[in-house]
Amino acid sequence: MSKKKRNRIRFFLVLGIALLFVGIPVGFSASYKAKHKKTTSEESNINSSITIVEAATIKDISEPKLFVSDKTVFCENGAVYEDFNACTNVYVSYSYDRTKAAVTADDMLYYIDGNLRPVRVTRKCKSYGMMGKNGRYILYYDEVEHGLYRFDTYSQKKTNVTYSYSWIEEVAFSFNSRYVSSYDFAVKNLVISDTDDNNRHKIVSGQELEGVAVSVEGDQAFYRYSDGNYKTLYSYHDGELSNVYYGKNYRYVFTKDCSEIFIYGVDGLWYYNTSMEKAVKILDENVEKLHFAKEISGTHAPIADRQYIDSDTLNCCFIEAENYCYYYTDANRKLITVGDKNYVDYYSFDGDSFNYLLQNYNHIYKGRIYNGHLEEDLYVEIEYPIRSYAANDDLSIIWFVDRDYGLHRYKDNYIEDLGRISESDYTLKYVSSDRKLYYFDDDILFSVDEDTDEIKKEYDNCVRTSTTNLKYNDFIRFTTKSGDSLVEIYGNIVKLNDRK
Repeated sequence: MSKKKRNRIRFFLVLGIALLFVGIPVGFSASYKAKHKKTTSEESNINSSITIVEAATIKDISEPKLFVSDKTVFCENGAVYEDFNACTNVYVSYSYDRTKAAVTADDMLYYIDGNLRPVRVTRKCKSYGMMGKNGRYILYYDEVEHGLYRFDTYSQKKTNVTYSYSWIEEVAFSFNSRYVSSYDFAVKNLVISDTDDNNRHKIVSGQELEGVAVSVEGDQAFYRYSDGNYKTLYSYHDGELSNVYYGKNYRYVFTKDCSEIFIYGVDGLWYYNTSMEKAVKILDENVEKLHFAKEISGTHAPIADRQYIDSDTLNCCFIEAENYCYYYTDANRKLITVGDKNYVDYYSFDGDSFNYLLQNYNHIYKGRIYNGHLEEDLYVEIEYPIRSYAANDDLSIIWFVDRDYGLHRYKDNYIEDLGRISESDYTLKYVSSDRKLYYFDDDILFSVDEDTDEIKKEYDNCVRTSTTNLKYNDFIRFTTKSGDSLVEIYGNIVKLNDRK
């Protein structure tokens, strides 16, 4: 099950040190500091816009996720790595599950995982390195060796893909990290290379195109060509390359076998599969975001215009468009308008079902789509209007604030009073990684544990929830009386020095 909060309505955003491993050869781990390395305030602010003011308690998590922000690597177990703060530019590419990452720090490229012991891949990387979605391989252009390489994080060995000059931005890397597609200037052809088979390659075309995606079998791929504000999308399958879309859209979500693709943006939503001649428009409205039961992951970066989904189908997709929300069941059915004129606040995928919540005056409604049919019933009714509410991931718990600033929990058809809440900020924020609800009362940030119902004081002298900076959306972000902007990341209290 998964849940997100719709970004536009009642959406509350929350949310030095020189590198010591410059001379270390490829494949050797950098010297490792304490999990929470102590630095002076002057050191910690070198080229960095954040400062850790309170360290987390380290938890035992076998494969913790990573979150990199302002050159600092935060680990889901509470550990932190700060040595990239000395760099001017830091670029991150994650594996599909976000437990591994390729970090390009200025010209150097590193591999890092939950152990927070960076391994240097090369001392001079052109542009940035691209982490394979399976978390094992990193693709990059090595300016020392002058070629495109694939680095194996298991063996810590690298293999050459091509000595042709390559922009990593224009290279496609398959979901399983086996196939690479790029324009090879040496042979003057667009090729798909099998990196597990001595880079045996097949020629796709003589056209110089940008790689969008290549399939896990290396037999299908998508490419694009840019002509000012217009993009041409090409599909390669059955040994043929064909033009399938021409328009202003440049954002894509595609399956790992490259059999289906959504093309979306200001030109609406277009759909294509390899049994079709051309893409078809299925929604004539500016499309902002697409959501699936499984997360979508940028091929080159977390937020990218090219995104994989770990699936062989694009079925069951929740669509956020400019005016309404929609649900796409499959290519044979019409879109379902979700929530009518009310925007969706929370949603959850549960097997073949899609569930969502929306507020309409005194009521919170729960909608359900199952097997392409919409059902909408009154989920909970209260006797007075509510100011705000939040829900957990599977929508089984709803917390809400009434007009008298009373905080309540709704679970299993029972409403329980939890006390009062601040009148100056009655924001409720649920954080999935913590499994906690956050709220304010008397300038104190409190949390409610989803599993135990324990109410805990988290931080003093708070005045409000911060409502800017999208990158901290998955965490609780708040402002203190002194004007500091803080965010809690995996248990670490972090100050945003530039207060952005």
